[in-house]
Amino acid sequence: MDDGTPANLEYLQLEDVHVTNDHPSEYAIYIGQEPDTWGTVSGVLGGSGAQTNSSYISEQMTTSGTPTQPERTPPLRSPPPFGEIPMQSSQLVRIDNTGNNEPTSYRITAGEDVLPAGNDGASLTMEWGPNGRPMRPSNSMKATGTVPAGKVHAYYVTGGIETTEAVGPATWTVDGDVYDPNASNIFSTNTISSNQATRGQWQQAESGDQPTGVTIAKPLSYNGGQPVHVRLRNDANAGFEYKLEEWNYLDGSHTTETFHILHSLTMEPSEREFGLSDGTRYQVKAGEVSVSDEFNTVSMGNFFTERPVVLAQSQTYNGTEPIVTRVTDVSPNSFRVRLQEEEANGAHTTETVGYIALQQATGQINTQSFEVQRTAQTVSDQWTLIGFQQEYETPRFIAGLQTYSGLDTANLRYRNLSGTGVEVKVEEEQSADAETAHTTEAVGYVVFEGATS
Repeated sequence: MDDGTPANLEYLQLEDVHVTNDHPSEYAIYIGQEPDTWGTVSGVLGGSGAQTNSSYISEQMTTSGTPTQPERTPPLRSPPPFGEIPMQSSQLVRIDNTGNNEPTSYRITAGEDVLPAGNDGASLTMEWGPNGRPMRPSNSMKATGTVPAGKVHAYYVTGGIETTEAVGPATWTVDGDVYDPNASNIFSTNTISSNQATRGQWQQAESGDQPTGVTIAKPLSYNGGQPVHVRLRNDANAGFEYKLEEWNYLDGSHTTETFHILHSLTMEPSEREFGLSDGTRYQVKAGEVSVSDEFNTVSMGNFFTERPVVLAQSQTYNGTEPIVTRVTDVSPNSFRVRLQEEEANGAHTTETVGYIALQQATGQINTQSFEVQRTAQTVSDQWTLIGFQQEYETPRFIAGLQTYSGLDTANLRYRNLSGTGVEVKVEEEQSADAETAHTTEAVGYVVFEGATS
């Protein structure tokens, strides 16, 4: 490092500088002119070469030490010029802490890369690369830091924003839209397509699904006409396992079906409130309860002011007989839930049932379109069209019965899912008799945009 021997060096700060110098004739840090004022001077100098020509630096820094070595992973491509965006699709994340008196810490995880951006007013900008420029960080998919009070940090994100989190007062925007960095840590969605080779086959969900929280995985598509549903069980080390569970009077094998997952990312129980993209507040509550084949009333306290949609599903496999989870009497303060075996059986041992209760709303969560709605009591064993309130490129549809008007064992199935709607019906099984007619029920559903921005 060389100060360039300026004509008038007024101020110099060298904070936590680490330099290894093996040059035979150059100093690790050369000061051509002592500054009028020294700022913080700290760090470690080392290597076989000369350390420094400045007595002040020798007193303030460790010399002939062991400096921390830089990350030498191959460099990222250079960031775009000031005010321009990368050639490929990207999102501009701004963390604006102007007007605040406290710092804000943050973490961004991207689908591909996070690149510092020279966005208007941002105080964080640099170049990545060889020839003396800063080297690539150890994981280019993550960016962490702290925005000082009054400053702005900005990043370009490619491959979509996976997760974000923050502590502090800074205002976040993504491509100019208001963004709540902690909302992405509340739940995630996914899509799984699978067949069932044998009754006893369990399959591991993708490793990205978290081992904590509640998983709702229903309804199933309708490629195969045999009555079937998704059964889950916990795996403490790797998320959860699932199978397509046919009823006992069937052979247990099933053709490929598709289902969508809604997964809460917090330890239970939890109540979360966060901002939608339009600034309105949104509420989600998740929890677990021990349930058998008798109805159990679950209190939700005074968290909701209006009736939410409650999605519930067994998370365990204590009893090996096939079951579905039924919900009824949903109010702002409570709901009732039970397990149902096929009609030819009856009683079932206690299982842990997870539930996610969601405020009914339509809008965007951090630019991701979504809606949570409850139908009228109009869905029976005949296919019924649900029209979405927004249009989706790749919809992820999670739904469950909200009523118990028909007492026979029943479950929900879907078909013809598109960006504007879906068809659903109530599916009974035939273990005790051949009839499958079912009276009308109300359905609660969630739709999330699954396409990556």
